[in-house]
Amino acid sequence: MTSYLLVRSGRARYGVPLRDVVEVTDAGDVVSVPPAHPAVRGVSAVRGRLLPRVHLEGLVTGQAGPAVPPPTLIVAGAGGRAVALEVDEVDLSAGGEVLPLPPEWSGPSAIGVTQHDGDLIPVLDVPALLARL
Repeated sequence: MTSYLLVRSGRARYGVPLRDVVEVTDAGDVVSVPPAHPAVRGVSAVRGRLLPRVHLEGLVTGQAGPAVPPPTLIVAGAGGRAVALEVDEVDLSAGGEVLPLPPEWSGPSAIGVTQHDGDLIPVLDVPALLARL
């Protein structure tokens, strides 16, 4: 069984493995920097550390985030790297069976999918996503 945080970013829902979640916090100020990836909004100070601030759905899709930043950040880390992921909602912390990706899967970097409210929700592969930055 894998525990994950169920979030919404844009129109999509994702599971973020709890092993990769450091904290959930309100989004504060952001300082713009020249982005290497379209989803990078800039950097934000979180508990005294400057972290890259990235729109989650934009990172998954390879596109820029919305003009107005979402209200919540998930600080996630893997492999010694940390990032502040912008999300619109954090629904709940859940645990359940993570099913293998279907053979026809063309979605985001994921370790598998889980069922929630009748939908298949990708449980994200955070280290693979961070490697995109």
